[in-house]
Amino acid sequence: MVPALFEKVLFSLPTGIKKVSPGKAIYKTAFAIHKLLATKTTGVSAELWYRNSLYLDYFQFGKSDIDVTAFYHSNETLRSDVEKLSSALHFCPLIKEVNSYYPFSIHFANELINAYELKKDPKLADRIQSQNNTSADQFTYLIRMLFANLNSQDLSSRDVKKWKFHFETCGDNEGALLINPHSTKIDLLKIICRNQKEEVIKVLEESIHHFKSQTPLFDQFAGSSDHKTLYMLLPHQFCFSDFKPEQNSPLHAIAEAQLKWELWAMMAQPQLFAKDGHGHQHLKNIKKALKTLELKRLEDIADKFEAFNSAHP
Repeated sequence: MVPALFEKVLFSLPTGIKKVSPGKAIYKTAFAIHKLLATKTTGVSAELWYRNSLYLDYFQFGKSDIDVTAFYHSNETLRSDVEKLSSALHFCPLIKEVNSYYPFSIHFANELINAYELKKDPKLADRIQSQNNTSADQFTYLIRMLFANLNSQDLSSRDVKKWKFHFETCGDNEGALLINPHSTKIDLLKIICRNQKEEVIKVLEESIHHFKSQTPLFDQFAGSSDHKTLYMLLPHQFCFSDFKPEQNSPLHAIAEAQLKWELWAMMAQPQLFAKDGHGHQHLKNIKKALKTLELKRLEDIADKFEAFNSAHP
């Protein structure tokens, strides 16, 4: 059976695969093999494709991962299907993040997904649209990209290429020109925040230090000298707090953009909402933040998502 599967993979590879770099060809072949094996061994019906660096221009052999999108056409048996298919895909050590989309989540895509994040998944962008393309959404996208990669202090050549892509994706060509191989993560933060007030840079710089040091979130918030700014910039991190920010804060749009992103991210990981999954408590905390910030439409979506999880254990 296995030789027959490899033969099928060989003849189903895209004809353009020979035109890409050898490194990309290896990754694409690995994905094609594991995609076929995963679907055949689990019997799960879903469309699978890769996104991010392997699809776009900041791929680097040996350092890039394969991020996968799984598109399901039914909400039924979703949890078990996601768990089986994700487990099978992760037999490939190159495959890291698997995002799962399904009819319930797709219904809210236009309201929730960040337009700039969507550009990293061109095949998904062919199926859904996003209304979230404001300056707050742009800022949120760049801050999310920064906080997702805090491991190193300086930027590698791949990081520089990746960040030029991020800035250009947002239409910020000036930011793309300011980034260089000698930039640090703090330099990058200052480029992202160059049109923000000084307290924004100060709070985020402190947060970068705390996250790199793995300071517990409760301690970060309790020790902050500017709770208001911290909460509004990173509400998805500090949604457990009972802090009551000002409703007319100029950072309110950023807080809303962050919470839209978080709701969509949770929907893309339905396995977190298994019976004992930690997603349930985080969703309750997110709902508390939405209520505090009087984001009634998002609160309604969160309520529907909670009900969906209860109906699909």
